[in-house]
Amino acid sequence: ISLGLVGSEMCIRDSFKSISVNLKQVHLKSDNESHSNIKPGFGYGIEANYFYSPNSKWAIKTGLELSCLSSKMKDYSLVFGSDLTGGMGQSGQTSFIESEMKSYYAGIPIEFQINILNKKSRLYLKAGGEVLVNLFDDNSAMLHESGLSPREVDNSWHDSERVIGEANFGMGYEFNIHSKAKLFLEPNIEYLSLIHISEPTRPRLIS
Repeated sequence: ISLGLVGSEMCIRDSFKSISVNLKQVHLKSDNESHSNIKPGFGYGIEANYFYSPNSKWAIKTGLELSCLSSKMKDYSLVFGSDLTGGMGQSGQTSFIESEMKSYYAGIPIEFQINILNKKSRLYLKAGGEVLVNLFDDNSAMLHESGLSPREVDNSWHDSERVIGEANFGMGYEFNIHSKAKLFLEPNIEYLSLIHISEPTRPRLIS
């Protein structure tokens, strides 16, 4: 969901500028679900937009977005202690690594908007894509091993891809809140091309 503000004093001919806040529900899917369990996470971002609208039927949007995507994962791909004789996987295994992952990105979106209604308020469909570059990761991990208290471990192997692609589709509604300002609300569905998390070796304990 994107919530943004457009000011009429920012309009230049057929173009205008805005700023928006983006809130996201993050769903990641593991390529090996028997060895890992990823919970839905939360994402947020702030975006500076530039719109070009040559007529009343359509518009193009671009800009710059700074965003954070987060998720939590239980990783069963490493086996410790009493689990060594019991095989691998989530069933019956008491040793695992529990991680919280946060990845920060800068992105450049390109989006096309087609107006359904464009009078006092504007209702429109939107579709586009975005290239996102990873700025840094902020990860933490706890090792849960059979018979021992949880211990913090090095989580540096949970680095995200440096560059990912995103496709999105949604709709938007823009309406006047003041003679010089408009507010827009945009529910979106987004698909990320790839977020790859490398499989760890034996983790290093943090003292």
